[in-house]
Amino acid sequence: MASVIDSALNPPLIDFRYATVSGLSGDEMFIESVSSNFERTGDDLTALIADCTFSEELEKLFSSDPETLCNLDELESLAAQLEHDNECHSTVSKEKAVINRLTAWLAENNLKVDYATASVEEIAKWVRYFYATLRKSDGSFYSPNTIVGIRAALFRYFMKLRGLNIIAHEAFHSANLMVKNVCNAYLKSGGRVQHYEAIESDDLVKLASYFDRSTPTRLQEEVYFNVLFYFGNRGREWLRGLTVRSFREKALSNGAMAIELQGSTSKNVKGSSDMRLCDDNKQALMVAKPESRHCPVQAFQLYLSKITAVPGWNHLRTSFCVRNHE
Repeated sequence: MASVIDSALNPPLIDFRYATVSGLSGDEMFIESVSSNFERTGDDLTALIADCTFSEELEKLFSSDPETLCNLDELESLAAQLEHDNECHSTVSKEKAVINRLTAWLAENNLKVDYATASVEEIAKWVRYFYATLRKSDGSFYSPNTIVGIRAALFRYFMKLRGLNIIAHEAFHSANLMVKNVCNAYLKSGGRVQHYEAIESDDLVKLASYFDRSTPTRLQEEVYFNVLFYFGNRGREWLRGLTVRSFREKALSNGAMAIELQGSTSKNVKGSSDMRLCDDNKQALMVAKPESRHCPVQAFQLYLSKITAVPGWNHLRTSFCVRNHE
């Protein structure tokens, strides 16, 4: 038997000429030995040729001009089309409206600025003046939300046009201070930030009559409403991130049962996404009302028992907000 210690020698593993196999003659074993050696030699030669060919292709690839490997114009067109098709239409519309308003304001002051080639300092100067003159049609100041929205639209426009960050760039420091001053002027002039009015008791009674839990859909709607009513601080945008583990049951000191939200990824929560670690955390609880047939905790527990009873729930999904087709 030949040695197989030195793989570089590449010998046959077994010399069939001196082996004995039941049912095969000596001549048949000799033919098998020669055939095995030829096949192995042929395989090695094929592998060697393949290695040489691959090395040559790599050498050509690395020595080629990158611009000759693809049509950059086509790639740029594809990227631009993808960006255009996936932009939010309302965001794009607001961006166009704001930049048109800036252009019109410049024209009213006999100014014409090429946004693509003008110096950063020049753009910062005119943007600062633009912020200072923003008024409603009746001459009153815009609300802080509107002013910030206008700046955000300008930010997106200049970032796409020339990669200019009008919020972080030091040349726009005075312009950003003007944004704060305009917001303060709104408050000093008697303006107040308008919040949604609280739901009145009569409306809550009407909603309670609808949430009769007669169907899975109504049970789900009741639970979603309660989650928003007790925990929601930015509408519905944070619901998709909720899981079953986002909630925890706890017993209060008076013996009542309550549901609390364990964590939050809201944009309003700064720093850690864990509500327990936030300085501005305001704890909210969904407290049980055993005497009411519309107890929110009872509805929550019923809903949870239904969705976790779905076969394979623990392995396939943990989302709290189940779609109808699921």
